[in-house]
Amino acid sequence: MTGFEYFLYGLLKAAVTGMVGGAVIALICLNWQRILDWFASRSALKESDVNNIGFSMQERLANGEYKTVYGVFNTKTRQCVDAEVVTSREIDGDLSQIHRGSDVVVYR
Repeated sequence: MTGFEYFLYGLLKAAVTGMVGGAVIALICLNWQRILDWFASRSALKESDVNNIGFSMQERLANGEYKTVYGVFNTKTRQCVDAEVVTSREIDGDLSQIHRGSDVVVYR
């Protein structure tokens, strides 16, 4: 993992303990389309600053559920601009494929 990915992973750990602002949602199944819709509704954040990038992080919890954090991160200020935290029993195939082999995914 790069230093940036370690930073984002730290953000995920903070989210797990409830230290990150933003919506916290519980679902039965999180699907990739929900994440795409979330990013689409925040497209102005990307357009307003070239340093804003999208990310998602995922962790499998001891109880078998998934904790997924996705949001917009500013690489210059090293601040999370907006994020959503979702706990779900399942994730769909598309999201599983995107996170296969990586807990952190960056979308530029």
